[in-house]
Amino acid sequence: MTGTGLKPSSDAARVSASRKGELSMVKTTVVNSYPKISSVRGEVNLRNAINRRESGKIGDADLEQAFQETIRRTIREQQEVGLDLITDGLIRWDDPVSRFCSHIENLNRGGLLRFFDNNVYYRRPAIDGDLTVLSPTSADDYLFASKCSNVSVKAVLPGPATFRAMCEDRYYHDEEKLFSEIEKILAGEVEALTAAGCSHIQFDEPSLPFHPEFAERSIQIINRLSEPANIEFWVYFYFGNIDTIRDSLKKYRVSVVGVDCVSHTANKNTLLDSGADCSFCFGLADARDLKLETQHDLIAEMREVADSLGEKDFWISPSCSLEFLPQDYALRKLKALTGAARSFRGGE
Repeated sequence: MTGTGLKPSSDAARVSASRKGELSMVKTTVVNSYPKISSVRGEVNLRNAINRRESGKIGDADLEQAFQETIRRTIREQQEVGLDLITDGLIRWDDPVSRFCSHIENLNRGGLLRFFDNNVYYRRPAIDGDLTVLSPTSADDYLFASKCSNVSVKAVLPGPATFRAMCEDRYYHDEEKLFSEIEKILAGEVEALTAAGCSHIQFDEPSLPFHPEFAERSIQIINRLSEPANIEFWVYFYFGNIDTIRDSLKKYRVSVVGVDCVSHTANKNTLLDSGADCSFCFGLADARDLKLETQHDLIAEMREVADSLGEKDFWISPSCSLEFLPQDYALRKLKALTGAARSFRGGE
């Protein structure tokens, strides 16, 4: 990957040179999901375990063991490559929303729908009555992951606009009422994660650039949910062109705004010019392509960002979920990112 058009001035270049010893502010993370199936022979094959459970060949305890071993492997690999902030790989999730179906009454798995412009499909949840939360979805996942990890674990939730857009409303037919119910659901998740000791919570809003009419609702809800001062809240956009919500970015009162800088390379400049008063995360490694970025190109991207931001802290990540890649390629992408970050921090 090459640079995407930022043109640092001579003053910016001098700033970059003068702050060589201050470049440790760049940190690395993942966006959300991680490959469920290992490329290493002998590792647990979660897909086979799920199929065997569905056919009655193994029980719930055996399937749970497969989930836990997969999560441990996911966490171990992220730690070994040196990420500063990890997730549990969302191993129990199939997509941003449908996991809630088993935790919310009247939210039912529906028909297959293409997941954005990818060659994968998800079962679109259908809202068939009053949404009643049976239990929080993410706190137990976070607690298990945090016990397995030596670094901070980021919990990931669907943003309100994405939750709305990915569901079929067969019941409310009233956007204000539906968004109010979605806010209650997400508020319960945040409360449970807070009680569990989670310090990083990310709202994924890939749908928002495609539904800018939901922007104000997304901003209002996320800002209300992001009030706990001891938690770093994130909002991450991927797949879409954030120019459609350019004026909304600075309205989020969160710690970090992240964007996919691969699907739409102009997203990087749009975020830099947004006026948002928070840290930024730039998705620099293409998580939907096997081609490996070079450390030279990644470092060049980071230098351009640093020249624009001055002394402001920033993060780098893959462009979106790593689950679109085979595990060994996902690992190579992460090694390239963390290696480039280490070189960058060293002023190379």
